[in-house]
Amino acid sequence: MTDPLDSVLQETRAWFKENAKRFAFKKLEREIIKTQICVECGTCVSVCPVHAISGEWIDDRFVPTLTGECVSCGLCYAFCPRTFSLRGDLLGEVQGIYRVRTVHGETRGQNGGAVTSLLQYLLGEHLIDAAVIAQSGEKTWRPHPAVITDPDQIYGGTFYVHVPVVEGLMEAIAKGHRMIAIVGTSCDIDAVEKLTHAPEGVLTRSSDLEILRMGLFCMDSFDYSRLGSFLQENGIDIE
Repeated sequence: MTDPLDSVLQETRAWFKENAKRFAFKKLEREIIKTQICVECGTCVSVCPVHAISGEWIDDRFVPTLTGECVSCGLCYAFCPRTFSLRGDLLGEVQGIYRVRTVHGETRGQNGGAVTSLLQYLLGEHLIDAAVIAQSGEKTWRPHPAVITDPDQIYGGTFYVHVPVVEGLMEAIAKGHRMIAIVGTSCDIDAVEKLTHAPEGVLTRSSDLEILRMGLFCMDSFDYSRLGSFLQENGIDIE
């Protein structure tokens, strides 16, 4: 039986073949990956219709790597949040600006404090099925994407490194969730925006799919291995 996501990816690939300029993975590798401006969101891995790209952990960095035969469909380049290949790639007009803070005394945190309270409320009131967030991993400050359905498992915190949250979103969809909130940096949200609103985007074909995008600014978002080396050189224990 054909995977529904694979079917959508094939249709997306066909649309780009007819309507957009296409680039091979090598262009993405040359401009984004090798220049180390990749935000490690996992989008290129998730949208490859022939599964030719894998995310490999190299020196504690999530590195998209060509492990199969590239067919030059252009999806990895088009949907990368650090590239601009379609008009209207930027987020739309601002509808309102608010300054907020959580009123839950037990919820501590900086920017994530308000987000934590919002997610707890949304899950508790069943307004969403799942939340995709960054969660602590085996190594301190190297988080991983997590699909959370229990509001008690949502907790605030700050991570200073990239997290492939788009892979977490795809995991949530594969598990059958349809009302999903995703928390990520601006670049992560750019990727989801492309996947959701671009013509023949991967996430445009499911009429019952609703994704609430919650973006956090990332003035301090670093490469994990370099951050660890910097702290070590200055006598600071990363723990």
